[in-house]
Amino acid sequence: MLILVDKILTQIAMPLGLGLLVLAFAVLAMFLGRRRQALAAAMFVGLLIWAFSTPFLANALSRTLEERIPALPVDSYPVVDVVILLGGALSPPDSEAVLFELHEARDRVVQAARLYRAGKAPRILIAGGNVFGGDGISEASAIADFLVFMGVGRDDIILESESRNTRENAVNSAAIWRSQGFDKGLLVTSAMHMPRALAAFRKVGMDLIPVPIDYLSGEDDDPFPLLFLPNAASLRVSSLAIKEWLGLLVYHWRGWG
Repeated sequence: MLILVDKILTQIAMPLGLGLLVLAFAVLAMFLGRRRQALAAAMFVGLLIWAFSTPFLANALSRTLEERIPALPVDSYPVVDVVILLGGALSPPDSEAVLFELHEARDRVVQAARLYRAGKAPRILIAGGNVFGGDGISEASAIADFLVFMGVGRDDIILESESRNTRENAVNSAAIWRSQGFDKGLLVTSAMHMPRALAAFRKVGMDLIPVPIDYLSGEDDDPFPLLFLPNAASLRVSSLAIKEWLGLLVYHWRGWG
């Protein structure tokens, strides 16, 4: 239940969720005859959605997170004991075919396979369970199938299938880390998620080198007007950046990172 509450509050804090909440207030204000307040609220919603939907603001927000840790070529990383691969790269399974599909964060999975095949680590630990519970296959198990398809040995994969968020990823992986006697590892996740993930894993005592991937910030070399024309993709990038900043603040407040 706590996971569900956290996700609901997060969605409300996003530009679209907040905008709809303020829009509901505008409708109520209009119904009560408070036209000035309704107009002000409606204008606020329009400006809010427009601003966070522009490539200019989306790029600026995402870079505050993605540029903290630079990406390196695979050959530049040292040889370690294990690659820690975080879930979040799969879409829910189709109800009929019961198949998971890799979505835009699939670069995480590909990068982990690259590191393994380059000899940077002999094992891959995948952290990812069923976010809302249930008896279906865990995300870690589904990702393992993709890794095997990419040439990773099934016996070289360790599954952590109980975690539902980044904090649980770290805590559960740390228990496996200690039981396996690992000393050094590589942490693979999306660049925007890396600051929060790395802080959470280091908080539980794991010595990890970050391997950021899946960069979402674009270039600002488009013609001037295009940088300020709203689009759905930029709204999503802005929302992800806000989510990560809120997550960093919450994890610091809770002592998780």
